[in-house]
Amino acid sequence: MDDQYDEQAQTPADSDKGAAAAVDATTAAASSSLLKWSDKQFHILTGGGVSSKWYRGPRFPFSQEELPHFHKARATTHEAFSLWHNQGTGCGAEIAGAWKRPLFVGGWTHSDDAAEPASRSSSSPPIGQEGETTFNLQTPSVFIDIRVPKAAAALLGHHRSFHTMTDFELRLFARRHAFAGYTRVEPVASPWVDGASLRRGGGEEQGAKEHGRLEGSVATRHHCIDWNYVGEARPRPNKWRVEMGPGGDVWKEWGFAKDAFDQHVYMERWERLPGGRGPYFALRRRPSSAPDALLVVCGDHFGLIVDRDSGLMEAGGSSRGGKGGLVGRVDDAIARGDRRRALELLSLEASHGRVSAQKGRLPWTVNCSLHPWLENRRPFLGSVLTIAPDSLSADWVGVKSAGGSDDGVPRHLGWNGARLDGTWDVVESTMSLPPPSRSPSSRGLPHVAFRALFAESGAEVLMGGGETPRKDEGGTCSLRAKLSQL
Repeated sequence: MDDQYDEQAQTPADSDKGAAAAVDATTAAASSSLLKWSDKQFHILTGGGVSSKWYRGPRFPFSQEELPHFHKARATTHEAFSLWHNQGTGCGAEIAGAWKRPLFVGGWTHSDDAAEPASRSSSSPPIGQEGETTFNLQTPSVFIDIRVPKAAAALLGHHRSFHTMTDFELRLFARRHAFAGYTRVEPVASPWVDGASLRRGGGEEQGAKEHGRLEGSVATRHHCIDWNYVGEARPRPNKWRVEMGPGGDVWKEWGFAKDAFDQHVYMERWERLPGGRGPYFALRRRPSSAPDALLVVCGDHFGLIVDRDSGLMEAGGSSRGGKGGLVGRVDDAIARGDRRRALELLSLEASHGRVSAQKGRLPWTVNCSLHPWLENRRPFLGSVLTIAPDSLSADWVGVKSAGGSDDGVPRHLGWNGARLDGTWDVVESTMSLPPPSRSPSSRGLPHVAFRALFAESGAEVLMGGGETPRKDEGGTCSLRAKLSQL
């Protein structure tokens, strides 16, 4: 904002009608500037719109199968993700956890997680070039990523449904993002390691291994749920290198493509959230139980994302965050007076919360959501989880968890409760059910009892067709107590 706006904003609204009108006009103009959030994110991600220039052979070639929506567009994400998981091509444990993004840089500009707006009027909601609240939950293979601009959240947070939003507010609501899917990692030649070091396994490469770093690998994300995807696939991969910091609690995501000066087109800096390390698991709803949905738990954090109806994915538009994709479709629907269409497009849900009680909030309460009326709610309250007998062997030994344990990890479970209805597959887990023959003390941490995890979520967990739930040996224990032992 310029100096003229700052001077106007300091004038009490009730002292001068002319000044008040000027403040209102400036506030409206500043609010309109928030519509540029998606364009700015796209600008940074593409290095100012140049990434397509460099994403081509021979330096940075890619196949169509690497595109983030390749399998989503063909409805083959379940088959592809299962194949990759069996092949062990996830990201590994190095970047598994819950993360926030304090900095996003590219194209001579940046975005951050600044808590304060650049300018503020004492008589209006927070406005200005604020950053965004981000949550990135990543198991070794599955992720949920949520990004909500702070200023727009402040302006829209009082709404309890879409029906009280103006047309402008619906357009502003479209300028946020959430997506989920599979992170696939493959080793590649690292620009920081010379060929001799690679061959002898020493030097920088050896140091990278000792510190759990991934400089010799490149990650490619494949999206199965995407706020911005409404038909046409993104034309370049979601592909990046990882530079892990000392201690493993901070890392940089470097865009895979580089410019003529060998500089990455963008960089994202990720920091581990408090409670963002520990046991993890990922559930995905089966395709027969539409719409698609994922639940990811990493340490003390959970993320839940539920897709919009697949019938809304007709061809046309673009999946970029700017004029095309969801933003363009919503703007077009509003311009045509078709609010119903806009609401359908904005129906994708994504929420983040903490597993344990936090600052007056009960366990398993949402603290950030694309839809503000879902915040401070417990999404699993009153639902019923049923672990079917056919998902476990006779001695309760299920699929092996990513941590190597075979202590009764169920292969799938049934869920009843509003948007959660259906059968959910356990994609991966370091949490398990206690076999009847073993005491809780014999289970090797960090393998946390699966049923104990949900003990405080408000959901009821049953073993098979509605029978009385079996208590964990030693009594039902809280997740907080188990996490404190890690």
